[in-house]
Amino acid sequence: MLLISIVFICIKITVEWIHYFYIIVPDTPVAERTYTVDILTTFCAGEPYDMIVECLTAIQAITYPHQAYLCDEADDPYLKSVCQKLGVHHITRTDKTDAKAGNINNALKYASGEICVVLDPDHIPFPEFLDPIIPHFNDPGIGYVQIVQAYRNFDQTLIAKGAAQQTFQFYGPIMMAMNKYGTVLAIGANCTFRRAALNSIGGHAAGLAEDMHTAMKLHAAGWKSIYVPIVLARGLVPSTLSAYYKQQLKWSRGVFELWVKTYPALFKKFTWQQKLHYGIIPLHYLSGLVFLINFLIPVLALSFDISPINIDMVRFAIFGVPLTVAIILIRHFVQWWVMEDEERGFHVVGGLLMIGTWWVYLLGFLYTLIRKDVPYIPTPKSYQVEKNTHLNIPNLLVVAISLCAVFYGLHAQRNLYTIIMSGFALLNCFIVLFSVAASRQQHFRVLKSEKNIIQKATTFISEFKASFWLMRRRFYTRVRSTALLITAFTTFVLVYVVVSYSRVGFFDPRFEIPIEKAFNWQEVQTGKVLTFDGVKSVYGNSFPYYHLDVNSKTTALPHIKILLPAKATFAGTLLTYHVVMLKNELWQLAGDADALQYKWELVKNTNDYVIDQVQYLGDGASISFNIPVNPSMYQLYLYVSDGLRFEIIRSELNTPL
Repeated sequence: MLLISIVFICIKITVEWIHYFYIIVPDTPVAERTYTVDILTTFCAGEPYDMIVECLTAIQAITYPHQAYLCDEADDPYLKSVCQKLGVHHITRTDKTDAKAGNINNALKYASGEICVVLDPDHIPFPEFLDPIIPHFNDPGIGYVQIVQAYRNFDQTLIAKGAAQQTFQFYGPIMMAMNKYGTVLAIGANCTFRRAALNSIGGHAAGLAEDMHTAMKLHAAGWKSIYVPIVLARGLVPSTLSAYYKQQLKWSRGVFELWVKTYPALFKKFTWQQKLHYGIIPLHYLSGLVFLINFLIPVLALSFDISPINIDMVRFAIFGVPLTVAIILIRHFVQWWVMEDEERGFHVVGGLLMIGTWWVYLLGFLYTLIRKDVPYIPTPKSYQVEKNTHLNIPNLLVVAISLCAVFYGLHAQRNLYTIIMSGFALLNCFIVLFSVAASRQQHFRVLKSEKNIIQKATTFISEFKASFWLMRRRFYTRVRSTALLITAFTTFVLVYVVVSYSRVGFFDPRFEIPIEKAFNWQEVQTGKVLTFDGVKSVYGNSFPYYHLDVNSKTTALPHIKILLPAKATFAGTLLTYHVVMLKNELWQLAGDADALQYKWELVKNTNDYVIDQVQYLGDGASISFNIPVNPSMYQLYLYVSDGLRFEIIRSELNTPL
C-alpha cells in the first residue's frame, strides 16, 4: 500500500518537473486588425442579482469593441430590464439540454462575432480585458486563448483561501509550460474562442467538465491554443465547505467521464504530448484513493502489527531527505512565475483542504464506475452560515478509527515502531480535522462577535500573523533567490554520501551464489549474479574490534553482516538468518569451514530499550527460530570470533520501516 502512495507521488512530482523545464510567457503580438467580438456570460435561477449586474456592467466597460450577451436560463424579468438598460443582448431558451454548454450554444445562434468570450458571471473583467488577447488570433491556427483565473475573495474564509491556493501553481508555471507542449487547457471562465474553431466541433462541448471537453475536441481537430499569464479579471472562489465540495464532485465526475469515454475516442487524433497530457490529468482526482491508503497504513500497522514496507531507514533518509528538500526548493523557485506575491508560499491551507476532500474525489470515481449522473449545478457564490455536519462525517470517521488504532497499538505493545506509527495516525487526524475546523469558521465568527475574550484573543493572533507574514515574505524571497544553489549543493552532498558509503559496502553487495539458494529472499538478477537488498546492519558498517591478544599483529576479522529474510516477521513464523562475508570484494554466504566461530542470541529490550531477556539460539553460519510475540522488541546478536578477535553484530529481526 505504501508503495502505491510513493509511486503516485513520484509520478506527480515528475509531471510537475517536466512542466518546469519549459516555462514560456508569450509576447503579445502587434494587432493587425480589429475583430468582431461577442462576450457571453450566464445566469441560473438562484444566483445573486448584484453579482450578475456587476459582471454585466464591467463587460460593458471593456474598451475593445464588442457585443455582450446574457444567457439567461430563468428568463428573469428583472435581468431583462437590466440588460435593456446596459445595452446587453438578453437570450433565453426553453430547451434546457446540456446545461451550461447548451445555454452558450443557444446564444451562439444569435451571436455572429469572429471571436467569442465565455465569462463566468462571478468574474469581473478589467476594461483592458481583450487588449492582450485579441492580437494572438493573428495566427489563423489559434483556436482559443486562455488567461489566468484569479480571485478577489480568497481571504474571505479558510475554505476560500485553500481553494484558491490549489490553483496558484497551476495558473502560474504549470499552465505556462503548456504553451510549449500544445496542451493549454480551456478553463470555464475567461476563455476566448475563435468562432470558426467552435463551429468546427459543433459548438461548445457538453458535460460536467465542459471546458476540458471543448479543449480536447479542439485539439483533436488540430486547433492550437495559447495561455496568456495576465490577470485581466477576478472572480469568486467557493467560500463554504458545501460549495467547495459540490465544485470538486462536479469536476472529478466530469473529468473521469472524459477519461473513460472521450479520451479513448479522440486518442488517435491527439499529438503524443496531448495523449500524455489528457491521460495524466485525471490522476489528480485519483489522489483521493492515495489519501485513503495513507490513512489506512498506520491503522493497519497498529491493529495487526504489520510493517508497511521493509527498508533501511538510514538508506531511506539518505535518498528521501535530499529529495524532499529538492522538491520544496524547486517548487519555491518556480514561484517566480506565479501571478502575484500573495500567491507565493507553501500553500499549506490548500494542501490540507485537498487531503480532506479525499472522499469527494473517491465519490466522483465511484459514480463514474457505476454510471451515476451528477447534476450540473453552478458553484454557489453566496457566503452564509450553513449546517455542514454531514459533510464532515467521512473525515470524523478517519479520526475515530485512527484514534482507536493508536489506543490499541500502544496498549498491545509500546515500542519505537508503534510510537512512530501512532505519530503518523495522529498526524492524519490533524490533517482531516483541519477541514472540519475550517467548515466551522462561520460559526466561530458568530461566537467571536458574542464573546469579548475571544475577540481579544483573535486580535492578538491577527497581529502576530501580520508580523509573521512579513517575516515569511522575506524568508520566501531569500529561498527563491538561492533555491537552485541550495538544490545543487544538496544533490552534491547526496552523490558524495552515496559514493562514499558504497565503497564500504553500505549498499547491497552482489552475491555469487546459485539462484536456487536465493529463493524467498529479496533479490534482483543480473545475468548469473544476484543483488540482495535484504543485506544490512542496523548499526552501520563500523564495529569495534575487541582483541583478546593486544600484542597480536594479525589482520582484522573479515567484514561480516547478517542477511535478513524478506518475509514479514509475524509471531510464530519460522525464519532463517544467514551470515554473509566479504571475500575478494564479493559478498558470499559464510560457511562452517571459514575458521570462524558464530554464536547467536535473541535479546529482548524493555520499553526503555534496556536489555530484559537473553536467549541463546545456537552456533553456526545460519540460524533458524520461531519469531516471538512483539518482534519489534527483540534484537538478534551475532558473536563472531577467530580465537583472537571478537566482534558483535546486532540487527532487528526485520526492518520495520
